[in-house]
Amino acid sequence: MNNNCNLHRICIFLVIAISVSFTTLLFAQDEKMTSFRIDSPTDRLLRLFDDLEVDIIGGKQGEYIVVYDTEKFAVELSGMGFTVTMLVPNAPLPEEFTDYFEMKSILSELQADYPEIMKVDSLGSSVNGLGIWGVKISDNVDEQEDEPKFLVAASYHGDEVLNVEVAMSQITWLVESYNSNPDAKDYVDSYELWFIPMFNPDGRMSNPPQRRNMNNVDLNRNHDFGFTPGGIGGHGTAPFSEPETQALKKLVDKVPFTGSITYHSFGDLVLHPWLFQFNLPTPDEDFYSNLGNRMADIMFYEYSHPFRYTVSGGYDDYMYAEFGTMTFTMETGKSKIPSDPLNAIPLVQQQNLTSFVMFLNRMKGPGITGLVTDSLSGKPVRARIAIEGKENEILMKHRRAEPQFGRYTRLLEPGDYTIAFSAMGYMTKEYSVTFQEGETLQVLDVSLQPTGFPVVIQTAVLDGVSGIGTGNGNRLVNRGESVERSLTLRNIGGLILDDIYVLLSTTDENITIKTDSVAFGPFEPDETVTSEQNVKYTVSSGVAPGHIIEINASLYEENEFLSETVLSDTVQGFFDNVEYDDETGWTHNYIPGTLNNNDDWERGRTFGGTFDPPWAHSGKFVWGNDLGKPGFNGNYQDFTDNYLQIRSLNFTGWDTVYLQFFRWLTKDKSDAAYISVNGETIWESPESEPQFDKEWTLQTLDISGIAGGKKDVSIRFGLVTDESDVAGGWTLDDILVHDQPLLTENDPLLLPLTQPDRFVLSQNYPNPFNFNTNILFDLFEGGTVSLIIYNILGQKIRTLAEREYPAGSFGVSWNGLDDFGISVSTGVYFYKLEVPGFSSIRKMVYIK
Repeated sequence: MNNNCNLHRICIFLVIAISVSFTTLLFAQDEKMTSFRIDSPTDRLLRLFDDLEVDIIGGKQGEYIVVYDTEKFAVELSGMGFTVTMLVPNAPLPEEFTDYFEMKSILSELQADYPEIMKVDSLGSSVNGLGIWGVKISDNVDEQEDEPKFLVAASYHGDEVLNVEVAMSQITWLVESYNSNPDAKDYVDSYELWFIPMFNPDGRMSNPPQRRNMNNVDLNRNHDFGFTPGGIGGHGTAPFSEPETQALKKLVDKVPFTGSITYHSFGDLVLHPWLFQFNLPTPDEDFYSNLGNRMADIMFYEYSHPFRYTVSGGYDDYMYAEFGTMTFTMETGKSKIPSDPLNAIPLVQQQNLTSFVMFLNRMKGPGITGLVTDSLSGKPVRARIAIEGKENEILMKHRRAEPQFGRYTRLLEPGDYTIAFSAMGYMTKEYSVTFQEGETLQVLDVSLQPTGFPVVIQTAVLDGVSGIGTGNGNRLVNRGESVERSLTLRNIGGLILDDIYVLLSTTDENITIKTDSVAFGPFEPDETVTSEQNVKYTVSSGVAPGHIIEINASLYEENEFLSETVLSDTVQGFFDNVEYDDETGWTHNYIPGTLNNNDDWERGRTFGGTFDPPWAHSGKFVWGNDLGKPGFNGNYQDFTDNYLQIRSLNFTGWDTVYLQFFRWLTKDKSDAAYISVNGETIWESPESEPQFDKEWTLQTLDISGIAGGKKDVSIRFGLVTDESDVAGGWTLDDILVHDQPLLTENDPLLLPLTQPDRFVLSQNYPNPFNFNTNILFDLFEGGTVSLIIYNILGQKIRTLAEREYPAGSFGVSWNGLDDFGISVSTGVYFYKLEVPGFSSIRKMVYIK
């Protein structure tokens, strides 16, 4: 009897497993996704769902789970005897819920009413091109201040509509209460508060709202901590594969957040890391338990960690493991879309405002904060702050001081702690501290004393250059070459280094190292030294194109290991995406004998003239004829004959050679653009016809007949003009020469930049500057642009732009001269951008 019963159960679960596998694999093609509740799930069913990556998205331990899968799968489970309840209605949402356009309108109005403390900015765009709007609230909203940062991220899942209301209510309360409520004013003055009120706008604006984004990816499974690839659970092909999570990563890489809350629905739950694995405590479990229980109590929620379902690649775990950010997830409300929104929305808003404020108050202490600086220079040090018993070396990155100010903050429960401050090139310092209940943050500023410490700051391939090595001289690693590489170290510490050497090794069977060690003599603090001996290695002639070479360089002082660096190269012919800040590998000039000996080739940002592209194909920089920098009109000149040439390339042993590039070419009908290989023209625009490209196009030319097997191959882009009309000429980007065509129109590494979705005036770089600085700006719409430099007295110094621009991304440079060509004095200057509907001013410093 027992054996038959067990066999019966196995058969049932075999049927379930087959159903799950087939329905989940096929849903992307023709099955409608939905959320449904399963009451009284057995442990065996839960384990099976885990193994098959069925998307369990919520529930209550011991009572029910919530699953996101196909409607067909829900029906099948119901037919097997499980109690299944569909949760997402197909009816339109009640009008009480804020949609994307209403949210955007409300944020715009609030920003207009409170511009001193609130700033709305686009962090990126969704799959469908809707903006992912970030809101910053602070007393000096346009500045990066040395104060704690807090992030609220809501509506990762588009069908969890309550959470937009929660985030919007917190934004509104902070700015509208700033001048009347002392607590609100204190939070705005003390913190940088960031909000993403609708992280998944595409899912929210679907009808009905859907959990995932338009690529059918669950955005809360798309971060790189605990990520599991594949479409079964809707996790995406790779971490941060989605534009929404890429936008988040860009923000959190830049802004060091101390605390964060992400809002989900539903269940009235308070969750925190770790969520990728059951019953795994964090190093800060006492903090999480204490604050989590207090927030749950005050909201009448349940503190429910660890919970029964896992989250792979989730926000909480990512923020905590990557940055040490203390994060909570609030599962708001008793249903995803409550039937009585007029009552449910205010209740959920008030509950979560209370816990939000409680978290902000907890960030005031107990715990420790301070600045870590270099004892000699006073500059910030991105030191590691390690608290005994509070680290997880396997799962978490070292928690460090942030780089801009050297600020660190650790929230700790009352007790005794030992804290160590360490950084490469500095002596470690250790402190004992004690925290009392109710105590504010203790301030401990730490000054670290430098020691001697070498780091690799530069390596350069020297094949065939100035008689060094036996390569082809293109400064790249090619198949079959013997290559030499210089090695440059810098002593970043404060002591003299005497006996430094580097040991070289590799596990790559395609690489043979000829020099396995390189020695360095004594060098002073902050001194940079290049070895007299070079690293030498050979590359197999049979290695595949695009192969990544990795050589391990281990640094030692006497016999003590210090650090390890990986020297990396890609085996290839030639590739330039024009983003490097130099012209290495290129020459350009005019051909003598023309009436106008003018070379107007330049590398830079395209200025979007009448005939030029408004942006680069990829990145920001291109090669082109007169890109329109100040003083030029963006068009080539009459009576010119000039060229841009790739350095000499070696294709010995290559049977096939392809030239690929992205082109935007405009020329008058009587002018000629051409491409030549070793002096032989392989392509020429028809001289009797104009050429007006209106978009970036990929060009692929088979040059095997001329270049295949040749040692010295030159490739030239040329332009010959007469005395009549002119246009924009050549604009080139992403140029590849290889033994096979590797670029495609939709190469994910080279996707064209889209039109900006907002107006932006960026900070100039470098700043301060003493020779030349670049000023970049983005235009959401075209119009008359005024870009003017003023001195500290408000007097106009230089007009950099006063003309029509189309929508796009642009840049101008300033060399420190006024409108009369006279060099200005050292000091602070301001530059102001004005376009219809937008104005912005930034500060820069000029130093002679």
